[in-house]
Amino acid sequence: MARRPKPEEEIEVVEEEVREEKRKKPKTLKRLVTELIVRTIGRDAAQHLINAEIEVFKALRAMIDYRICSAERAAEKLQEIEVQ
Repeated sequence: MARRPKPEEEIEVVEEEVREEKRKKPKTLKRLVTELIVRTIGRDAAQHLINAEIEVFKALRAMIDYRICSAERAAEKLQEIEVQ
């Protein structure tokens, strides 16, 4: 008859099984494209592209915020004119 593993051994086996299951997950399209870009242009250039993309999104967000504030100010002025 096989010996029953100790509780510590059972936990280790479970953790190893979980790690194996995680490795089996298919890579997403985004991950595959990122790996292709890194292999093609190199890690540093890919990081510069990512940083540039982040800066573009920050600039777009700032423009949107400015337009929202401008529209709010215009709405307040319009309400003041209507009240008078």
